[in-house]
Amino acid sequence: MKKRWLVYSLLLLLSVGLFGCAGSGETAAAQPVPVFPAQLVWGEGHHRTPSFTCTPGNGDALEISYTNAAQVPCWVDVYEEGAFQTTRVSRMEVAPGNPAGERLSVPNPGGNRYYLHFTAADGGLIQGDLTAVQRNP
Repeated sequence: MKKRWLVYSLLLLLSVGLFGCAGSGETAAAQPVPVFPAQLVWGEGHHRTPSFTCTPGNGDALEISYTNAAQVPCWVDVYEEGAFQTTRVSRMEVAPGNPAGERLSVPNPGGNRYYLHFTAADGGLIQGDLTAVQRNP
């Protein structure tokens, strides 16, 4: 009887220890959730990403980050695709040579569908690193 009680006590302590320490203290919503894989943007004059859809509950902001590796500034436009029209909801200018790049945030993306459009200032080369995530600010 004592052995059985000891085994049950150890199992209880072990299960409390495992489940009590399983989390890192952050909820899943606090972690940024990619809306598409990080990618290298490359093109002449203009570049458009494929459309992507945000997921309600994955974050209260759509965050776009771009590092411009070309020689001239470029603009990054965020478009929201609606049922009857497409609307530019945000724009940023990204200068070349800044290793930290630029970042913009679109609040309350919900389950909306978006795409990004890049335009080189001189109509020339577009080249850089792009990430897009949903996160809670």
